[in-house]
Amino acid sequence: MTQISVDASRTTWTRSIKEPIKLSDQVIASEQEIADAFTKAKAIPGKVDFKSYVDTRFDNA
Repeated sequence: MTQISVDASRTTWTRSIKEPIKLSDQVIASEQEIADAFTKAKAIPGKVDFKSYVDTRFDNA
């Protein structure tokens, strides 16, 4: 299915495990900066409003 070896896949997967974090205003602003950079580079069409995709209902869980 893929040319990536099992060992390489395992290494990538284990290095990419991240702990969940609260999506604070600071995190949202940081992600917006990244989205804006992609828009400016014309890597994505149009402007993305990152905050509109954020669901904070579980912040206190």
